[in-house]
Amino acid sequence: MNFRMLSFQPAALQGDPSRWTESNREVAQGDGDLVWRKIEEGVGCRLPYSVFQMGDERCNRTCFGAFVGRSDDEDCPFVPFFLDNSDPDLRFRDKLINDFGNIVMPPEFLAIKIFRFLLTDISGMLQAACWFLRFIQRAGGIVRLVHFGARPVTFVMHRFMDASLVNTAWNLINQVGRKLLRRWRGFLLARTVWLTPS
Repeated sequence: MNFRMLSFQPAALQGDPSRWTESNREVAQGDGDLVWRKIEEGVGCRLPYSVFQMGDERCNRTCFGAFVGRSDDEDCPFVPFFLDNSDPDLRFRDKLINDFGNIVMPPEFLAIKIFRFLLTDISGMLQAACWFLRFIQRAGGIVRLVHFGARPVTFVMHRFMDASLVNTAWNLINQVGRKLLRRWRGFLLARTVWLTPS
């Protein structure tokens, strides 16, 4: 399989109620754990989504990693890049986020950015080397990694959430939006008055 991201989006509980069986309702109304467990079952390992969690985990989850093995091998293991129960992994993650910044870019540019970053940061280079050694160990050793290579894949789950579950967040967004709108109106009004000839 040559995909680099597999995204799963459970259906929202909408439309004709007679179309929804009890198991469908459980998926649509759940907190995302059932869907994520099924993804983990299919992948064959635990997928630590909390390492780079953004937003509500009931709504979205992501796990970055790589398959290490032959692509036609059913037992080809998926190895997460970062584990949520590894303090060194979490420290390296924090360093990347705090010191390195944006990583959403084409792989060639990302590789150049990482290389430049590591050349100028000795502690970052040491942490990166230690992280890579941990990844090699989790992947089954250097011989396996060199022989088969690593095929990066991201697993993602996106869920629609019922309005009752996101009401607090929605109200907060609206409050902040109204405050920003009032500020912008004041700002624009002040500029308009200043620019208007008397």
